[in-house]
Amino acid sequence: GISDPEREAWMRWRLVPLEHHIGVRAVVNRHSIHLTAKVGSLNKQVQIAVEKVVEEAGNLVDLPVDLGSGAKHAKEDYMSMIRPLIEQYGMRVRVGSAATLHIVGPNQPAHDAAALLWAACAQGKSAALVIQAPGQIQALPSEMLTDFEGDLKTMENEFNVEVQKYHTMMGVAGAGQSTVLQARRTLQEMLMFYLPDEFLLLSGLSRLSLTQLRTNGKLKALILRLGCTIALDDSEGTAWICGRSCVEMEKHIEAVLAGRNPLQPSEPGTVGVDLQQGKCEEKRPPATQQRTRVCDDSESSKNISPFLDKEAQQRLEEAVLFGGQQALRIILDPADDLLWPEGEVCNLTWEKLEHFWTDACRSPINK
Repeated sequence: GISDPEREAWMRWRLVPLEHHIGVRAVVNRHSIHLTAKVGSLNKQVQIAVEKVVEEAGNLVDLPVDLGSGAKHAKEDYMSMIRPLIEQYGMRVRVGSAATLHIVGPNQPAHDAAALLWAACAQGKSAALVIQAPGQIQALPSEMLTDFEGDLKTMENEFNVEVQKYHTMMGVAGAGQSTVLQARRTLQEMLMFYLPDEFLLLSGLSRLSLTQLRTNGKLKALILRLGCTIALDDSEGTAWICGRSCVEMEKHIEAVLAGRNPLQPSEPGTVGVDLQQGKCEEKRPPATQQRTRVCDDSESSKNISPFLDKEAQQRLEEAVLFGGQQALRIILDPADDLLWPEGEVCNLTWEKLEHFWTDACRSPINK
């Protein structure tokens, strides 16, 4: 069995989309996983899929990152730098001894995150990343890749930043955070120009909308099935989508935000995706590379959980990130003074806790 708490947390996170993908409910106990079929009975394929998740959890790497004397940010700032990878791959970050962070996650994204953080710390710079589907940029045709690298060099000189290509993302490092973020947006625009059918930026999303996307287990199942990568940015109100099925994923995101089931079949006449070939049935016009969603300012200005201080709210958000309702039961303690300071919420049962979080998000978790 898996006894390490970081690997257990990752396994719960990984089982959430799998539950919707194969139609089961999985409950992780200390030494076992209890499976219940949502419809019909369990079959051999379900067992194989769950055993693969257990194997993946056992193969996670634990990488120490020495922040060293160049560290100029708090732990939360470093986590923010790699947050897209944390959300996409379920990586865990914890503080080690002295100025050391430990990254626990799948081999390639964990090494990419560690390399970005180490480079930022060693040089005392700020950093940000642009996530990509694994190897997406590296797979560009040679002539297009040459043109892209030329434009990339021009952008580096313009913003005085350095860009590194990794397998799961591209890292941007520079002296100031504002400059780094400007360069990151320019890099996104470049990627949409070179691969208009494989990169898409949705903007104008409220924090409520982003929470809906983060907490929808069925959407996570679709991300897994379609092979897309998605980065949600609270500060900019954006969703960055990568992969050959990004147009299809946009339709599922719109369904979630409209309160519909993203797993329901698409309406006749909509763009479909051939999952065998990974190609869209029809092209998206270049003018629609970046979409803007008009948000309700009154909703977007509300705090997700007004009863909680910043640290408690981060723990609630982490719970949802790592497994939805099941993680709420495991990670959160309704008697915890940190979560419920000064008795603002008293005699809170697990059911009330889940209801409180669901009501605060105004969207059922794993609906």
